[in-house]
Amino acid sequence: MKQKILLPTLLLLISVSLSAQTEYKIPRLRISTSGGLGYLVAEGSTGDAGSIVNVEKITQFNNDLRWTPSLNADVHYLFKDWGLGVKYIFNTSSATATDLIVDVQDNQHYLVGDALEKMYVNYVGLSVSGQYRFGREERFQFFASSSGGYARLRDESHVLMRNMLITGNAYGVNYEMGIEYFLNSNFSWGLNTAFFWTNFYTVKVTDGISTEVKKLGREDNINVSNVNLTTGLRYYINK
Repeated sequence: MKQKILLPTLLLLISVSLSAQTEYKIPRLRISTSGGLGYLVAEGSTGDAGSIVNVEKITQFNNDLRWTPSLNADVHYLFKDWGLGVKYIFNTSSATATDLIVDVQDNQHYLVGDALEKMYVNYVGLSVSGQYRFGREERFQFFASSSGGYARLRDESHVLMRNMLITGNAYGVNYEMGIEYFLNSNFSWGLNTAFFWTNFYTVKVTDGISTEVKKLGREDNINVSNVNLTTGLRYYINK
């Protein structure tokens, strides 16, 4: 009788022990860094392009400004199939146009000058993630996340000898998904695609002499939403 009672007890203890080991093998912390290139998807405007004679240079200027190198990092605390964390994104873009010819519309004079613009967007937000391991020896993992938080804009421009600084704050969101390949139990390499969205409706404009706060509408707000493709290293702790 004691042997019959002892056997189920041992099986129960072994089951609990294996369960605890399986639980321990689940990663508890995921640290990710990535870099890549994005493209601004908002409809652009050439502004007062009608007064510019060589309008093709402004068209190229706006096209160059759409390409945005992107760096991002995130930290997630993982549960079995999902996690909670913090996401950081840095996007930048720039463009240059030389020898712009501007018709001042007095039938006599033209202005010739250069244009330069550099735009920086910083974003930090709370993130929820989900992950699923698959493949031989579970070497691959599908990972997706959604985050919402604070975006900060800094836009520096120089047009025809006039400098201007535009800054603003707005709410932003980021959605991304990707595939990872595990190099070992702690490191994986991943490829992600993402959509980042934010619009700036209130900005501060400074020309070096005066500062003005402007309220922008639906047609003239600054939209830096973009789609991007990034790749990078992921580090898992407590595997």
